[in-house]
Order: sequence, then C-alpha cells, then structure tokens
Amino acid sequence: TKDCCKMNKEKFILQQPRIALSFLAPLIEQDKKYGGELIRTLSAYIKYKGSLKAMSESMSCHRNTAAYRIGKIKELLNNDLDDGLYLSELSTAISALEHIACE
Repeated sequence: TKDCCKMNKEKFILQQPRIALSFLAPLIEQDKKYGGELIRTLSAYIKYKGSLKAMSESMSCHRNTAAYRIGKIKELLNNDLDDGLYLSELSTAISALEHIACE
C-alpha cells in the first residue's frame, strides 16, 4: 500500500502544478533573481544520491560550487535534505515543474 500511496501522491502533485511550485518556490525565486542553478542542482543532488563528485561532473562545475549550492538549497528550504520521503516529494515537484515548462 505504501507504493500505491506514493504513486497517488506523485500523480496528484503532477496534476496540481501549484503544489509543485509551492514546494520549490524559494529555489525558483532565487534562480530567477540571480540567474542561478538551484533547481538543476537539486535535481542532480537527488539523481546522484548526494554525491558531490558525480553532481559536479554532470553539471560541469567545481565540487565546491556544488557544495555551496546544496548549502543554499538547504537554507532556502529550511531542510537538511536527509529525509528520503522529502527528497521524493521534491523530485516529483521537479518533474511537475519540468512538465509545466514543456507545455
């Protein structure tokens, strides 16, 4: 039933773009204001399970830059990103955001 609940929650978030935007609003605002890469960095953080080396290589940036951005993301989201469920929700929100951008 956990998988069913997770799937329903993901489907709900994908169908409700405002929810996705509310999850990511601080990062979206920061990226718009400063031309940043926080959403992209968070996506890489999730994809590479927090590996700064893999993230920095995939993003073509220095490891310290990736670490700085993750610190900024943690600060803006007021979360240390250690909770797997929260990361799953953020991942789904990023997917919804990408879906919105394609429309």
